[in-house]
Amino acid sequence: MKFSGIILASIMMHTVCANLGYATYHNYYEGQSLTTVACSDGENGLMTRWGYTTIDPMSPYVAATSNVVWNSDKCGVCYAVKSDYNGGTTVYVTAIDGSGGSPDPAALHFDLHPVAFEELLGSDGIAAGTSYVTYEEVDYHHCKGNLGGDSPPSPPNTTSPTPSPTPPPTSSSSKNDKCCLPGETRMKAHNGCTEFYHCVNGLVYPGAVAPGAPGLLLFDEEIQNWNHANLVTCSSIDDPCTSNNIHDNDSVSVPVPPPVTVPTDPNVVGTCGGGNRGNGICHDQTMCCSQWGWCGTAATGHCDGSNPVASPVAAPVSSPVDSSSIAQNTPPPPSDGHGNDSRLIAYLGNWQACPTDEQMAQYTHVVIAFAVSYTWNQEKNICSETCEIATPPVCNNSPQPELIQKWKNAGKKVILSFGGAGMGGSWAGDKNDCWDYCFGREAQVVNRLTEIVNDMGLDGVDIDYEYFYEDNQNGSGFNKGVQAQKFLKDVTVGLRNSMPAGFELTHAPMETDMEPGRAYYELLKEISGTLDFLMPQYYNGYIYPFSNFGTALSHFTQLSDGLFSGDASKIVFGFCIGDCGTFNLDGHQSSIVMESLTETYPCNGGAFFWVANDDSNGHWSKPVKEQLDVNSMICSNS
Repeated sequence: MKFSGIILASIMMHTVCANLGYATYHNYYEGQSLTTVACSDGENGLMTRWGYTTIDPMSPYVAATSNVVWNSDKCGVCYAVKSDYNGGTTVYVTAIDGSGGSPDPAALHFDLHPVAFEELLGSDGIAAGTSYVTYEEVDYHHCKGNLGGDSPPSPPNTTSPTPSPTPPPTSSSSKNDKCCLPGETRMKAHNGCTEFYHCVNGLVYPGAVAPGAPGLLLFDEEIQNWNHANLVTCSSIDDPCTSNNIHDNDSVSVPVPPPVTVPTDPNVVGTCGGGNRGNGICHDQTMCCSQWGWCGTAATGHCDGSNPVASPVAAPVSSPVDSSSIAQNTPPPPSDGHGNDSRLIAYLGNWQACPTDEQMAQYTHVVIAFAVSYTWNQEKNICSETCEIATPPVCNNSPQPELIQKWKNAGKKVILSFGGAGMGGSWAGDKNDCWDYCFGREAQVVNRLTEIVNDMGLDGVDIDYEYFYEDNQNGSGFNKGVQAQKFLKDVTVGLRNSMPAGFELTHAPMETDMEPGRAYYELLKEISGTLDFLMPQYYNGYIYPFSNFGTALSHFTQLSDGLFSGDASKIVFGFCIGDCGTFNLDGHQSSIVMESLTETYPCNGGAFFWVANDDSNGHWSKPVKEQLDVNSMICSNS
């Protein structure tokens, strides 16, 4: 909760009048159970009256109010809350919980969902953190998901279902025409290219619909903008939606084949997934591996009778370097996290302006983006067919050795990022494939990156790999999965062996690639002992950490537990300021995310962001650093 001493806020001057309110915000999250709020059960509870189990049908337009207690007759009241900020905006919110009072006893306290709070107050109000507002009770129809005095809807009659035939796909202008092809993971145009939505492994990802514009390109190669793991144009709405696709509002009865019973064996590691059948066994052995190499259940059509194969498709590959000194299967013991929880890592586009001293004062690290093996070309980058990696500029397209030394003298870590979107991406429409020419040249790459780091006096390497790593990934026809996995593993282990103590090594994967069963996740799990930390991009797939923090927290937990034995200080949370469409978060929003993360993980790994050029005068980094300093104190006392 953001309130008085917890946030730096000024109480705005106000005129005493009827229906005076006082607004703060509270970190409600996706999937939050109604059992956690005052308006849960009881005669007036929303579970009783409306049949809801979570806040989601009403979110983000929900609030705790100071006139609500358990079973209050104020539960479910719809309020119009108005502020003088942001052009006199009004938001309509449903009361779901009780809150403490306000500084003025005459003012009703509204503790709002952060999204509603920001919509109400805009940037000026957010800078203040709290504000006096006015309010009135209004008809329930104004509030999202508010059913007024209605009882929960009757359950559908399922005794003798008579399924209707699945209609053919409608025109692109239909608001219900959302569908995904089998195994498809990408972003798709919708509603006449005025919106976009996500397909994740063949399923429409609920709630992930974003505004767009006709002809909008969500990837800009010229500025190395990796804002979405997809390229979307209006033509992409022409993808066929066959009768096997389920639209988001359809109710279709589909015959389900009997499941294939796969014995659960803890000694067997499933390699099915991502469009590759592997050994025919899923990482989660309760799931089925379909004939197309995707994991799922009978309900999702994945149990199609395909049997596991006798052994993995490919035998393990050896490393070109001596990896015997690396604890590849067992991560190091968890650290106490002190010192690591305050990381604030800035990516620095080397074609962009150099950061100012005011910006650098906020950062603990800068990551020079990028070292590459291509020459930029608007149509398709010109790859070095022998994977020759040029010494990169630092910023302003120049070497800047004096700045590097200045930053290091100030205690900043300066890291080289190898890769980036221009080397090749796994999203639809990307033409670049420069990673292909580096496969099989692992020792050369390790030696060259080590040479660059030593010559420039840098402190480490980040591997920024956003390319394919599994055969036929995303239906691409890519057939170098084994080579790609070998490359990622051997370069990582080789760099760790080639560098001195104190050298920092990390990867910055897209969050969609960091799922159990994905080859990238599994190989990093195997060699996690080589990494100082991991930097997942929580802006490049399907997770919206500000509006759906619960999903981000689950993913973060999965990485912490699965890769680093619960050491959350190894995970640095990724943000994007301005290049990432609906995934962009300002400094205030990002600080809220980090505050929420600290409630579960006091000693997390800190934050990184793309890109320093968008952090004008430190407007993004200053509030985030303030929150990270608070987090560090909490970690020290934990």
